[in-house]
Amino acid sequence: MPPEARPEIEICNYCEVRQNCDEYWNEFLAKSITQKMEKGYHDFQIKLDQKHGPTSWNGVVEISDCLPAGVPILVRTNSDNKVINEVLEKGKIFRLLNTFFSNSSSDEEASCYILTLTSISEAYSLS
Repeated sequence: MPPEARPEIEICNYCEVRQNCDEYWNEFLAKSITQKMEKGYHDFQIKLDQKHGPTSWNGVVEISDCLPAGVPILVRTNSDNKVINEVLEKGKIFRLLNTFFSNSSSDEEASCYILTLTSISEAYSLS
């Protein structure tokens, strides 16, 4: 039996199994949405809609700490990361760890939100 989860930002950011921790995703991350959509590294649970280009996808946020559920997002990968590019698939739900979040504009209403998977990012399929 695994130990009881006690999600805290200082601990969870360094946890090697947070992709499997429902307490982290549902109880902690989803409830800690900040008012500012600050760029930087974040964890996201997303559903991919369709391929946008060779290394990019359109998706929808399901859980994150900086965007509410239902927000459209562009997911970009590195062309060198063949493993992640082969795993991503339309209609699947993924937990993406350490993805770089940014937006295309300072005007939040006109903004396109972008997730970039970098060399430190990880992708886990839930479906």
